[in-house]
Amino acid sequence: MKGSGDRAHPYHSRLVKAVLWYLREKKGWTVWANDTGRFTGKGTYGTPGTADIVGWAPVSYLSVARGGSMVFARACKLPRFVAVECKVGGDKLRAKQAKFLEEVREAGGIALVVRLPKSKLGSDLEAKLAVREAVEEAEQ
Repeated sequence: MKGSGDRAHPYHSRLVKAVLWYLREKKGWTVWANDTGRFTGKGTYGTPGTADIVGWAPVSYLSVARGGSMVFARACKLPRFVAVECKVGGDKLRAKQAKFLEEVREAGGIALVVRLPKSKLGSDLEAKLAVREAVEEAEQ
C-alpha cells in the first residue's frame, strides 16, 4: 500500500482508535487523534513529528502554604499535556517524532510510545483487549 509512512497502514488506524478508547476510559483524561500527513500531490497538513494522540490528563499534588504559625495543605489537580505515538510491528520512531516526545517530557508532560504487533490488531475488539497492557507498559 502506497502512502506516507505508518499513516497509510490500516493497522495503525485500528491501534490509534483502540488507544483513544482506552485513554478516554481513564478518569479525567481528554485525548483526541492528531492527524498529520500528505495530500495527493504537493500539500501537507498538520505539523510533522507531532504525536498521533494528544490531550491532557489530571495530575494530583499536595499544595502546602504557611500562614504565620499555621500550615495549610490541600489536594489539587492540574492538567498535564499528553502525547502518544502509536507504532505497529517494527515501525520505528522518526527523528522528528522522537524529538517531539522528548520536548513533551522535558516540559513536564506525559509522552508515550505504544507498540503492538499486527497479530494483536486483527479486529477492533482484539486491539482494545491488547492495548491496555501496551499502554500500561509504555507508562512505566
